[in-house]
Amino acid sequence: VLPVLVAWVLVVAWPSRPLELWCRLVAACVLLMPVLLLDTPLSVAAGLWETQLKLYAPGTPSPLIWWNVFLNSGGRLVLGLVAGVLAITMAAQVSPHRGQRQAR
Repeated sequence: VLPVLVAWVLVVAWPSRPLELWCRLVAACVLLMPVLLLDTPLSVAAGLWETQLKLYAPGTPSPLIWWNVFLNSGGRLVLGLVAGVLAITMAAQVSPHRGQRQAR
């Protein structure tokens, strides 16, 4: 849930008008769906694959294991930040108040 939490905090904390906020939330949901749907199966497959490689072919490189190492060493945080920034950018492009400055 780390990517979801990071993206939601970024999307909600960034100042915006109400319509733009809803656009951001929808965009964040769409962008986070593939992250969540692929994270668990790939992590489980990488763990099983790593076990097999350790037993039968130690020292063999594997992109699946590299991806799992990336996810476990902060990759989920990066994916959440990227999804949040993309959601903010996409909503800013769709917003009808795009060229106006926000009142503080």
